Amino acid sequence: MSGAFKVSIIAVFLFMFSACSDIKDELEIFKDDVDLDVNDRTLNITKENAQPIVYGFIQSSLRSFLYLPLFNFLDSSDLPDTALLVDDEYLYDCSLGGRAFYSLARPDGEEYRAGDRFAVRYESCEQTEGVTFDGAISLTYSEIDGLNESFSLNSSERCEANLGKTFDGSYSVYENRDDSGELFWADDVRFALVGNGLEIQYLKRSESAPFDNEIIFTKEVFGNSIVALRALEEDESRSGESQVRYKIKENAYPSLKGVDGLDLLEVIYDLDEVNGGDEFYRLTGRTSSQVECQSYERYANLRASNLISTVADDVTFVMNGTTKIYQSSERLLQFSERVYDGNYNVRVLQGIDERSYAFGESYSAAKGVDTTRSPYSYSVTGGMTFDGGGYAELEKLSTTYSSGLSTPPSSGGFVILGKGLEAISVNFDSETVSLAIDYNGDSTGDGLSDADATFDSYWYDILDQNFRIID
Repeated sequence: MSGAFKVSIIAVFLFMFSACSDIKDELEIFKDDVDLDVNDRTLNITKENAQPIVYGFIQSSLRSFLYLPLFNFLDSSDLPDTALLVDDEYLYDCSLGGRAFYSLARPDGEEYRAGDRFAVRYESCEQTEGVTFDGAISLTYSEIDGLNESFSLNSSERCEANLGKTFDGSYSVYENRDDSGELFWADDVRFALVGNGLEIQYLKRSESAPFDNEIIFTKEVFGNSIVALRALEEDESRSGESQVRYKIKENAYPSLKGVDGLDLLEVIYDLDEVNGGDEFYRLTGRTSSQVECQSYERYANLRASNLISTVADDVTFVMNGTTKIYQSSERLLQFSERVYDGNYNVRVLQGIDERSYAFGESYSAAKGVDTTRSPYSYSVTGGMTFDGGGYAELEKLSTTYSSGLSTPPSSGGFVILGKGLEAISVNFDSETVSLAIDYNGDSTGDGLSDADATFDSYWYDILDQNFRIID
């Protein structure tokens, strides 16, 4: 099928989702009888309509979440470099055609706050080959957590200042400097209980025994404190034959020491060099914890107005309504995103076929992306109304994974719960979609749901609405 699941690494940066965990074994809901509560579900499941129902779920819930640009413009760092300020909005000529119009709450680099508002309007905007956006999004931040309130590469100075705000009252700052104020090299730091406080122990690894750490400097501290293990490099202008002097490392950013993928950050932020920098620790009384300077969590209320994503002339998604969204970042390389507590509908147009699906307060979909490896994960729970008016509930059997946004899921599964005890168990692999269908409720007389039919279909057949069964 032309263009199915076709998204480039550029789209990975735009979508930005969480690190994937190990792939779990698929579960089979009908391996044994399962007791499913009867409630207000009205979706009628038959053997004949099972594949169209699964098609609707995959398109309206899974693929629309991957392709609609709900998370593409969340702050000024997402504004294209060549966008021009015209009156009170930025105009951008999209790289492959069309235009986009952006409205910002704050200039790039400023710290954001609850209540900040953003908006984007698309006119046939094509940034990634085969994916075109139209329509509009507006959003308002409701909550922001973490030390990186600019949502871009955080500096040590800003991280230290934000960390200081987490204390009630005064605090002290300690770094790897000796009693004369001279910076000294330390590979690590640890903390030991001493009296009513803590002892900072600066460590240097042994060249002959890498796992042995030598304590090279100590400092006793009490009360609220910030400990900064500075990343250093030789200060050649002050070093001599008998002694090496150090200075703060250039192009270094905190909480990125030993992290894979710094070359991607150089591309994303258009920098010549990004190095791992300082590590920060928060001390309160006799407890210590390492903090993440680059991580954040943000919540927003989003409204989509005729928001359209057309994928490779194959399928079009149209979203209208409101939803809450959540995004968190782990060191700006792994991202988690979620939509929840919404009231919106998604229309799916393919050829001459058009179907509409509705999502309400109970529906929640989460996605994860690791930009260093380009996989995504996906899970969903809650209720949705299918085309034709049938209400169903969705439950995760196992988290869905794919090796990349350009390929169909290679594992994972869901169950679609219809009226009474009717249900469809859906399990994915890289080529097929496996269905186990209960279309007549209790067929064994034990009051439980059980499978009446099982079969497999190819991914490309499901997505092309060629509803056939693999022999």
